[in-house]
Amino acid sequence: MVTSPPKNHDVRNACFCAGIVLAAIALTVPIAESAVCDDWSFTKTALDLAQTGHLHYNGWATPMLGAQAYWGALFIKLFGFSFLAVRLSVVPLAAGCAALLYVLHRRASLPPGLALFGALTITLSPIFIPNAASFMTDIPALFLFLASIYGYVRVADVLDAPEPAATGRNRLWGWLLFGLSAGLLGGTVRQT
Repeated sequence: MVTSPPKNHDVRNACFCAGIVLAAIALTVPIAESAVCDDWSFTKTALDLAQTGHLHYNGWATPMLGAQAYWGALFIKLFGFSFLAVRLSVVPLAAGCAALLYVLHRRASLPPGLALFGALTITLSPIFIPNAASFMTDIPALFLFLASIYGYVRVADVLDAPEPAATGRNRLWGWLLFGLSAGLLGGTVRQT
C-alpha cells in the first residue's frame, strides 16, 4: 500500500539524508586532480562530447555512458575541463539518491526512523561513497533507476486517488512520462 504524499517532516528528513551524504563525500576530500578507477575513460568520453558535440567511445570503457556522458559534458562546458569538476558532477546525483530512497521508503509505509535508517544504510555504504566521489557509472544509473521507480509510484497514487478525470489524467500522463524518461535515460548509463 502506498501512503500519502510527504509531510513537512518527510521533506526535512529527505534533505537531512542528502546532507549527510554530502558531508560524507566531503570527508573523503575528493580534490585530487586525477582519475579514480576507470572513470578516466568515462571522463575522456565526456570531454570528447563537450569538444566535438558527438558521442565517441574510446574503445576502453565497457558500460554504456549515454546520459552520463552528456551530464559530464555539461559540467565541462560550465566549469572547464578538470577531473575534479567531472567527478563532483556526480555529487548532486548521490544526494538525490539519498532523498529518493528516503521518500520511497516512506511511501512504502516505513516509519520515519526506519526510512532514515534504510536510506542512510545504502548511501553511506563503503560501496556507495567512493563511487559518489568519482565519475563511475554506478551512482548516475542508481539515481535514474530510483527516479523512475518514484515516477511509477506516483502513477500508482494517481490511479488510487479519486479526482476529476481531466486533472487525474494529466497527472497520470505526467508521472508516467517522468518514470519512463528516467528509466530510458538510466538504461543508457549502465551495462545491460
